[in-house]
Amino acid sequence: MANTKKQIQPDVVSDDQLEIRYVLLQEAVKWLWDDNPKSHDIGAICTVIARDGFNDPPKFEPNLGENGAIIYGNGRLEALDWMRDNNWERPNGIRVDEHGRWLIPVIFGVNAKNKTLAKASAIDHNSLTMMGGGFSVHDISRLYKPDTYLGVLDQLLFEGEMPVSVDAEELRTLHHFAEESVSSASSMIPELDTSANAKAIADDLREQLDRVGVDDRWPMIKCKLRPDLYEIFIDITDDFTSEGHDNDETRLSGLLSTYKNRYRDEIAHVLNEYNEGDEE
Repeated sequence: MANTKKQIQPDVVSDDQLEIRYVLLQEAVKWLWDDNPKSHDIGAICTVIARDGFNDPPKFEPNLGENGAIIYGNGRLEALDWMRDNNWERPNGIRVDEHGRWLIPVIFGVNAKNKTLAKASAIDHNSLTMMGGGFSVHDISRLYKPDTYLGVLDQLLFEGEMPVSVDAEELRTLHHFAEESVSSASSMIPELDTSANAKAIADDLREQLDRVGVDDRWPMIKCKLRPDLYEIFIDITDDFTSEGHDNDETRLSGLLSTYKNRYRDEIAHVLNEYNEGDEE
């Protein structure tokens, strides 16, 4: 993403009206909110923008971040930047200047009264879309990157202005839930073989792949993990990677092979008992 983080704050618009301006995309990306806790599926956003056009502009908030930032629409802005960098067709709703540079609509005006309220408003803009549908505070929290989300909420609690979508008591339950999740995930991780054994297993897997290739009939495992759990996955599978072979497939194959080798005898014992039970 082409983005040098020198932010240039645009002229402030009156607080009692909204205004849409077309600005250079390369300038708008400098306004991305660095502390934005919201998670985004950039691929899906790109697909929808390409299909429907860019009809939901981001909004600039002068009281967010150090020098002003995008209070909502960060994901859409990132998606546009990616589409341009990867030579996608310019979406409907995006203009170009005389140099062929993309110009995007950005909303200005009706700003937050201070930095604290700007952060609270940013959280509520996302979370309120799920309120009223029976979603719990834990469900809503899945919209966000856990550590960043809790960090922003902690700041707001300290500053005395919680979002409408989550109160102080709910924040305490989120912290408790996060601690329990990390503890539970850590307790479920088996002890791995030594680094030397792990590398030997990984080398053996790579030799098998080079020999037989990847069969299209092989089952595919696809899932989404919370960012904190994915970090654990990356941490415990580093020994299975090497130059040119560092991806989730290699890591998961190495992890499962290690687990299989360590518990092979136990699994065989269970299977034998099951088979003996069938014979009876």
